[in-house]
Amino acid sequence: MSVRRGRGLQPAHRGYRWQDIATGYHLIRAITEGYDFLVVDRKEFEGDRIDDLEIAHRGVRVRRQFKSSDDQERSLTTEDFAGKHSSLRIDYLVLTFIRSGEDPAQEYRLCATWKPPASAAALSELLERYPAKSTFVGWPSECFRLRASRIWPENSAPLWSWLGTNPEVDRSSFLAFCDRFIVELGLPTSSTSLTNPGPLERALTDELTLRVGLRAMIHCIPLGCGSGLLNASTFVNKATTGDRLRQLQSLPGLGQVNQGSLKSFHSCICLLNSGGRRPRRPLN
Repeated sequence: MSVRRGRGLQPAHRGYRWQDIATGYHLIRAITEGYDFLVVDRKEFEGDRIDDLEIAHRGVRVRRQFKSSDDQERSLTTEDFAGKHSSLRIDYLVLTFIRSGEDPAQEYRLCATWKPPASAAALSELLERYPAKSTFVGWPSECFRLRASRIWPENSAPLWSWLGTNPEVDRSSFLAFCDRFIVELGLPTSSTSLTNPGPLERALTDELTLRVGLRAMIHCIPLGCGSGLLNASTFVNKATTGDRLRQLQSLPGLGQVNQGSLKSFHSCICLLNSGGRRPRRPLN
C-alpha cells in the first residue's frame, strides 16, 4: 500500500489530515482482513477524480474519493455534481470511469462527512438509498445511488448540463457509471488529534489495539494517520527485510503480533515509500 510523502504524510490542511487518518484505518485493515492490494493517492490518468484510495479485496476493486468538512451542517448539494468549478462535477466522475478502459473498478465511491440533502432539496429526489457496507466498520453512514434515469431521461437532455456538453460522455456510459457509483454520507468526523480523539481517530485506534495489538505504539502516533501510523518507516528504511521485522518485533506492544501480521505491516511500510505502485503479488 502506498501513501505519497508530499501530501499524504505532511498534510497541508485538515482535509488532508482526515484523509490520512482514513487511509491509516485501511492500512490496518489491510493487515487484519488480508486485502489483495491498497493504493493511496494515485491518479491512473490525467483528470482522474476518484483517486484517494483504491482497495482490492477478494478480487473486488473499490476506488474512493474522500471529502470532509468542519461544518457539521454541510450537506451534499446539486452544486457538488453540477457546479462549474466542482471537483466532483458529474462529467468528470463519468470520465474517470470511461478512461479506465477495459479495466474499471467494480465500485467507485464518494465518501464524505457531509449530511444527506434535506428531503425538500431537489437533489433528494435524484438519490435512492442503497444497502452498502460502511467504509468504517460499524459506523452508521448512509449510502445512496444516483437515480440515473431521472438525471438523464431516455430521449431527453440531461438535468445536469455538463453531461450533455462533454463529447466523451453519452447516456449509456453515464448509466454504466451510475451502476458502479455509491455516495456515502455521514462518515465520522475527525479532531485530527490522538490526545483528544474524534470518532475517526477512535476507529483507527480501535483497529490498532483490538485487532492488531499495537497498543503501546498508539502513543507515538502524531496527527496524520499515514504520517503517524507509519512513522515506523523512519527506522526501517535502510534495513534488510529480516532486520526490519526484528526492529518491528522489538517495538513495545508488538511482541504479541504474529509473524504473518508483522510481514504484512512491513509490506505496508515498504509500499508507503514506493510512490504509489501496486504490489506485484498479494500481501502475506
